[in-house]
Amino acid sequence: MTPRRGGCSKPPRATDNLGVSFKVTAITSVYQADAFLQGCLEDLSAQTLFGRGQLEVIVVDSGSPGREAEIVRAFIAAMPKTGSEIVYVRTERETLYAAWSRAAAMARGDYLTSANADDRHDPRCLELLAAALDAHPEVALAYPDSDVTRDANAPFAQAKRCGRLGIKGAAGWPEFDRDLLFEQCYVGPHPMWRRALHDRYGDFDATMKSAGDYEYWLRLAAAGEKFLRVAPGGAALSLYLENAGSISLSNIDLNWHESETARQRHWRDAWGTPPWCRAAAPHFARLRERIGSARRIAIYGAGKHTLRYLPLFKQSVAPAEIVAVLDDAPRGQTLGGVRIIETTRWRETACDGIVVSSDKCEAQMSARLAEIVGPACPVFKLYESSEAQTCP
Repeated sequence: MTPRRGGCSKPPRATDNLGVSFKVTAITSVYQADAFLQGCLEDLSAQTLFGRGQLEVIVVDSGSPGREAEIVRAFIAAMPKTGSEIVYVRTERETLYAAWSRAAAMARGDYLTSANADDRHDPRCLELLAAALDAHPEVALAYPDSDVTRDANAPFAQAKRCGRLGIKGAAGWPEFDRDLLFEQCYVGPHPMWRRALHDRYGDFDATMKSAGDYEYWLRLAAAGEKFLRVAPGGAALSLYLENAGSISLSNIDLNWHESETARQRHWRDAWGTPPWCRAAAPHFARLRERIGSARRIAIYGAGKHTLRYLPLFKQSVAPAEIVAVLDDAPRGQTLGGVRIIETTRWRETACDGIVVSSDKCEAQMSARLAEIVGPACPVFKLYESSEAQTCP
C-alpha cells in the first residue's frame, strides 16, 4: 500500500485489503514514544470495536529515532486476526497536526479519534462515542470525560486516579456551548469526529505545534457544528496521563499564544464581545471616551494582554483604526494581523494616539512611553484608576 501523501515509507499492515472500511480510525502520532507504544496498542486492541473488526489504527511515526517500527511490526505479527487493522507510516519530522491530517487522508473509518500513545481508554470508549455519533447525525464531534493519572503505562482499569479533567474548578467537561468553547478548550484529549468534516473544513493547521486541535474545534463550532458530551452515568471513558513532557504541558506559553490566535481567527464580530474579553469590557468602554477625535491608534506592548484583547481594542476605538503595535523589543512582524514596529519608530505609523496595553505594568510602561514620544502624541491608559498596575 502506498500512502496518499509523499515522504512516507511503505507501511506494514495487518492486511492489505484496501476495500475494507471501518467504523472508527484511531490516529496515533509518535515521536520517541517507545516507552508507551506497546501499551497504547494493547489498549486499542482491547477496544470492543477492535474485537468486532471495526477499528483501524494508524500509527504515524514522525521521523522518530526510536524503535516504533519494530514495536508495531511485532504487535501486528502477534495480534489476533479480528478484521481490525493496524497501519504504520513513517514520515520525515513533521508537526503533530500535519501527522493527524496525513492519517485523516488515509483513514478508512467513518469516524476519527486521536489516541495519544501515553493515554488509555475504557474498553467501551470508542464504541460508545461512535454510537453517540450514529444516534445524533446532527452532531459533528463527541467527547468523553477523562480521568487523570500519574501511573505511566498502567491499564485503564488498574491506574490510580488523581483527578478528572474539567474547567473552572469542575470535575468533568461541561455540555457543549459555543461561547464557552471560545473561552477554554473542553473537548479534551480523546474526542471522536466525523471523517467527512475534513472534506468540508480542510486539514488541521500544520503550522501549529500545540493548539492545532483546539483551532480545528473552533473552526467547526464557528461554522455552526454541534458537539456532544458522552459520559454515561457520569463515568469517564478515557484516561489522561499527567506527563510534563507532553506538548501541551512542556510549552505552556506556546499553547497560550496558539490558542489566542485560534480564538481571534474564528470569533465573528457579529456575535458581539468575545467571551474571553467580557470581564474587561468596562475598561474598554471608557477608552472610547478617552481617545476622543483620534483616528489612527497605536497600541504599546506586543505581549499577551494585547493579543488577548485585540478584538476589544478594535471594537472600542472604532471608527478609529488600529494602525500598529509598538514594542521595545519586537519579535515577529505581526500580532493578530496588526503590524509590529519598534517603539522608537512610532512616527512612521502616523498615529494620533497611543494606548498602553498592560494590566500589570501600566504605570511603568506609560512612563517609558512618555520618555520616547514626549508631548508629541497623546498617551491613553486603559485601566488608569485600576489598582492592578504593579509590575512584578
